[in-house]
Amino acid sequence: MLLLLPMLQDLELRGISMTQGETEYLTESPVASIRSLILSTGYLRTESNQCQLGLQLRLFSLFAAIQSLKLDIYYDTECVCLECRPEQVQENGFVYWCTDDYYEDLFQIHPVNKLPVKIEKLDVSEQIGDTVIAILLKMVPQLPTVNDLTSLSFKCRYPEVSRYSADILRACGPRLRECVIEMDADEYTAVVFLEGTGGPSEWRFLSKALAECTNLTTLKLTGEVEICWSDADMLLVAIFMVLLADAHLSSIQHLTIQLGFWWRLVPDADRTLMENRVRDGVDWEEFRRILRQCIALKGLTVLGYVFNYTACRLFCNEFSRIVKEELAEWVERKELRVEF
Repeated sequence: MLLLLPMLQDLELRGISMTQGETEYLTESPVASIRSLILSTGYLRTESNQCQLGLQLRLFSLFAAIQSLKLDIYYDTECVCLECRPEQVQENGFVYWCTDDYYEDLFQIHPVNKLPVKIEKLDVSEQIGDTVIAILLKMVPQLPTVNDLTSLSFKCRYPEVSRYSADILRACGPRLRECVIEMDADEYTAVVFLEGTGGPSEWRFLSKALAECTNLTTLKLTGEVEICWSDADMLLVAIFMVLLADAHLSSIQHLTIQLGFWWRLVPDADRTLMENRVRDGVDWEEFRRILRQCIALKGLTVLGYVFNYTACRLFCNEFSRIVKEELAEWVERKELRVEF
């Protein structure tokens, strides 16, 4: 089919039905190069005795090059080739979905180091199943073409994901130019990241790996903030600060911080309380110190959105006002854009 579409540039596959037939998992002679591929397998249909992971890897092997690969609503991929199944492993208070032995066995059956496709941009930031996101992130550094990856977008839900994402960052190193990190962190995760036993060493795999991306020019940090009138209200911002503190700041030209505000409970809106929460919850002096190290900075963007609560909108307005006051140095240089 691909041979009949030599001018194909963009391809989106949703809910496709794949069968193995009598061919091997990987195609030795890829037949096409395309600009973008969006693969959604939320309703993937395969026969019960066929390996979804193997079939999807074979799909990737059809292409010599994919400029931009996005996996959208890509729920858990089963490998029926192994006798054992992914299982939860408890360690340092965290749940891991697969052990290293599982991955070793998995990639012996599915030799991703022979996958020929070149991928320049990889986006796995959508609603991806816990097992498959770990498999994908573990897989990418083993690709023979990992050096071609220049743009990476991913979501951190667990320390395990942070570790595997760090492996990709280190594998790309100076070649990575653009990175988008979404921190899907609740109050517990944020506290553990900063203070919990075993937590910082796990999550900071990611921040340390950012330091090896010495030519990173575009960095976007995004996440949601749950306002519950506790010390954890601004912890997500503190997480961003930890990531930035370890990053190779001198190469960054465009830095974006995007926050979504929502309310667990809606109290009476108190402007003074809101201001104190933002003033005290963010280490603004540290933030300014970090930004001054971004000597190549051309644009700093702080974005925000709310989830339909009046009090949340008021909080967002206060946050916007305080950002402009605390970062007045970048406002004067016309480098700061704040949109809420």
